[in-house]
Amino acid sequence: MTRLNFAATWTLLAASGAMYAKHSPLTAAAQLAQIPPNMLVELKLDGTGGIVKIRGRVGPLNTTGFQLRLQSPEGLSLRQIGYEEIRSVRVVEKVGIRRTGGWIGLGILAGYGGLLGLFVLAHFLVP
Repeated sequence: MTRLNFAATWTLLAASGAMYAKHSPLTAAAQLAQIPPNMLVELKLDGTGGIVKIRGRVGPLNTTGFQLRLQSPEGLSLRQIGYEEIRSVRVVEKVGIRRTGGWIGLGILAGYGGLLGLFVLAHFLVP
């Protein structure tokens, strides 16, 4: 009886489309709020001549926009960008466990491997 109830419930959910409901994409403000400060991002902006791509580091956020720190040959420049100008946001610089944790894990495994090798050698060399 339980299988029948489960199958009926599953069929109703699938038929109603509740299982395949699409989430609305995050707004630019919500995306930038999730990015840590000083991260390198690439933005696509709506410009007068079409879409413009720029790269810079995320600065302080406010209600209307945020500051983007741009590096140029002349030096560092700040640009205030409004949320309504942004078409897409992409994080260029990745940090966190994938980068640092990988090297730490590799070091731990190498240490254990070396220790295991010493124990095996000591076992065969000692009569």
